[in-house]
Amino acid sequence: MNINYYSKNYEIGDEVKGYIEERLVKFEKHAKDADNIIINVKLEKTKHQNDEDAFNMSVELEIDGNGYFADKSSSTVFQVFDECEEAINAIIRKGKDKDVSEKRRNGGIKDIEVGSEY
Repeated sequence: MNINYYSKNYEIGDEVKGYIEERLVKFEKHAKDADNIIINVKLEKTKHQNDEDAFNMSVELEIDGNGYFADKSSSTVFQVFDECEEAINAIIRKGKDKDVSEKRRNGGIKDIEVGSEY
């Protein structure tokens, strides 16, 4: 698993990196090979109109050539990452459900003909 970090107006510390890496490990189960996972985490710290900090994060995840993307904003680094993670999980689940439905529709389970031999 290869994780690349990019930040603007914020220094991504070891605590944040550790949190992100710990949570991203679960995406390895979706890959045929863990080395085929590429993750780009982009984090930007901005100010709201009322001078409160806001964090914008985009997470690009590539698993076995399939790309997934989430872009979220929140008031804390951990909360914004959790929202990105949930969004990517939802996209992956939707894709898996679609694949299963398609297999069922296209005859994943064949009808068995019972002949006179039985």
